[in-house]
Amino acid sequence: MVLGTRLTILGAEELRPVTERPKPVRLMVQLDWIKNAQFAGVLLAEARGWYREAGLEVEVRGFESDKPDTVQTVVAHPGLAVGVADGSALLRARAGGAPIKAFATMFQASPLGIVTLKTSGLTTVASLRGKTIGLHGYDRPQLAIMLRHAGLTMADVTAIDIGDDVHSLPTGRIQAQVCYVIDEAVALETSGHAVNTMFGHENGYKAYAQVYFTTAVSMGRHAPELARFLEVSNRGWRAAVADPEGTALMIIERHQPKLKVDYQAGSIQLIAKLLTAETGSEGMGRMRRETWLETADATPMLVDQLVDWRLQPPPPGAMPMGKP
Repeated sequence: MVLGTRLTILGAEELRPVTERPKPVRLMVQLDWIKNAQFAGVLLAEARGWYREAGLEVEVRGFESDKPDTVQTVVAHPGLAVGVADGSALLRARAGGAPIKAFATMFQASPLGIVTLKTSGLTTVASLRGKTIGLHGYDRPQLAIMLRHAGLTMADVTAIDIGDDVHSLPTGRIQAQVCYVIDEAVALETSGHAVNTMFGHENGYKAYAQVYFTTAVSMGRHAPELARFLEVSNRGWRAAVADPEGTALMIIERHQPKLKVDYQAGSIQLIAKLLTAETGSEGMGRMRRETWLETADATPMLVDQLVDWRLQPPPPGAMPMGKP
């Protein structure tokens, strides 16, 4: 009787339908610029379906000039959202009361730097004394930091706002340009103008770039999903760096048909050294509290309010740094 009952129960279990997989968690990613090589890892992971394999339905949105800024968009989003923005911008937003948490970074060093023409012989920041430097107006504080590191001040140079112009340097209107070396510098090179590159992080300017952040509420409710998002994004970056040209083709075909393959591939090759500048490949995405504290206008209290360390991938042989 007992044996027969047991067999009956087992038979009933075998007839039950297989449980369907749970629906993927929807996650919106708001970039702070257009969909291009700066976000190659995320875009490649999306294109290959890796987020969905990890149980995430990811929608990546590029920056649109007529929409609110990245922080406002993430804070106002009704569901789970991740933003990508410069670390300095996030510090300012948090100081202004934005309820956000940074949990990882794409770039462990800023892509901001200074370029000069190869033919100029200007290869150091110190050599820019008395020169005219083009920049975006909002890059003046960063230029001041790099000049100070080289023993100069803003009074030692002439700084003019040229926006996104990449023609003033070749024509001689300026002798140096503050820019994203993964963008304007690549544009100059691919146009036939060889340049000297002075990375900001090698010249006194410390800041994380392309930092992943979300709201404090989402950080508390969705830490497992955010951890999966980070893991897949890092996988995407490793694949992008391993195949810059293939990734560039994907970006152009899916997102930016007017851009050139050599431009996008060249940008990815430069980005490779920024992804793991502090930790090496095993610590991709990781941040350090001391680097945050070196960022302009940072304070210990502000950094601790902004950064959540729980998702940090530990580097080999080391314990995670920062507060839990």
